[in-house]
Amino acid sequence: MKFYVFSFSLMVAMLFSFSQQAFAVTTVNGGDGITTLTPKEIKKQARKEARKAKVKAFKTKVISAVTPSAFDLKDPVQKYLWYAILAWAIAVLMFILAYIFAFSGIPLSGLIWLLGSLMSLLGSVAFVVWLIKTFSDL
Repeated sequence: MKFYVFSFSLMVAMLFSFSQQAFAVTTVNGGDGITTLTPKEIKKQARKEARKAKVKAFKTKVISAVTPSAFDLKDPVQKYLWYAILAWAIAVLMFILAYIFAFSGIPLSGLIWLLGSLMSLLGSVAFVVWLIKTFSDL
């Protein structure tokens, strides 16, 4: 009778250990020691990693679309367009600043307005140079 009890308990222990292995996988997780993960958790981790890889690929794609090649001042033709855009932006800021100074009573508004006009003229000249260089056959 003792033999049957022993063999039955051995069979139950073996069955329990096999069923636990079917539902859990043991992995070493860094310095935290051994952790058990169910297949559901493993799939969840795989989905998270796939999502992270997808997001990283999307970010790389977006960043590569807006690389310094889009803002290249070393290009002999495109640099004039960027000079024009920059000069016009500075001119608009100077006009706004001159307007604020004029209504605040600060006497520098006329000088700032003149500098804004010069920046606007410089931007227009740079834009014309860009048009000539872009659409000419030289």
